[in-house]
Amino acid sequence: MSISTLADIVRHQAAAQPARIALTFEDRHTNYAALDRRANQVANGLLAAGLCPAARIAVLDKNHDSFFEIWFGAAKAKAVLCR
Repeated sequence: MSISTLADIVRHQAAAQPARIALTFEDRHTNYAALDRRANQVANGLLAAGLCPAARIAVLDKNHDSFFEIWFGAAKAKAVLCR
């Protein structure tokens, strides 16, 4: 599998090494399989809400590991994340 988009990064890693730790935040560790699954949930939620390709999404949040779920999810939905 080649990596040509931001969304492909998490897809590829989840397929190649699902149990490897992708993120560590405070005392929480997230592996690639869980990150990919959560990013898919974000993407599906955005698409179900009627998001169009190339739509802009603004995120205002504190420093948190959920940012990466939103970031990869937006990429999977072909949206642009503005921070």
